[in-house]
Amino acid sequence: MNAVLRLFIALFLIYLLQSFFSVFQIRAYQRALRESRSLGTIGVGQKKAKFGIIKGNIVIIGCDRQGLITGGQIMEGITLFARFKPLKEIIKGRPLQEGETIYDYLSELRSMTKKEQDYYQGYIRALEAIEMRFEHEAEEALAAEVNAREDAELDGDFDIDAL
Repeated sequence: MNAVLRLFIALFLIYLLQSFFSVFQIRAYQRALRESRSLGTIGVGQKKAKFGIIKGNIVIIGCDRQGLITGGQIMEGITLFARFKPLKEIIKGRPLQEGETIYDYLSELRSMTKKEQDYYQGYIRALEAIEMRFEHEAEEALAAEVNAREDAELDGDFDIDAL
């Protein structure tokens, strides 16, 4: 066999191997999401790896209805052998503490420099996903309340003194 054909066969085998291991990584991601649902409202964020040197991550953060963080998981690394581990800290050197909310962390992360924000990009995206979900739910509740009042006005059951 000539060298070019060997090269193509080697590249094809590497591609097949990567596809095979990607299936395991996808299953691990789905399992982590299922496990995280017990944490309450969850947000998922991702930071892509750059140049195969700077590692990326996938962050899953859970919180209760008041925004208090209840836990999370993180998969961090540059290879397909990375696995999800319990999230012990959002900001390096500071363990997750009871009573801290997504809003506390978002405020602190947003006040960081651009370079620091790039480092915490997966965390920020996960926290912002939760924040947006809460805002969307609040808007829906407000719209439902307005619709209920409008319906009451049309039915003639509306009491002006109740305002």
